[in-house]
Amino acid sequence: MDEIPTITIYTRGHPLETRILGMQDLTREQVGKALELYAKQHDTVVGTVLGVTAGAVVFTPVTNWNRNSNPEPADIHFIPWEKIRELLGIKL
Repeated sequence: MDEIPTITIYTRGHPLETRILGMQDLTREQVGKALELYAKQHDTVVGTVLGVTAGAVVFTPVTNWNRNSNPEPADIHFIPWEKIRELLGIKL
């Protein structure tokens, strides 16, 4: 049987969300700005920011998405930290 990878998404306010943002040297406001730029470039909207992972910011175009109240499938976007910095014009 194949192993299915698990990705943990840390939601807003979780201590590891704060730590990951700090490790990336970014604020929530900067990430929000980058996501809006990404959405414009890709003809989508940032409906709900689901959280962050060690490698990316995660959002869906669905407003107020909640796994218990949205039975319809929804696209999930994983935007790598490198892309977030690129959108903000931040060079390492």
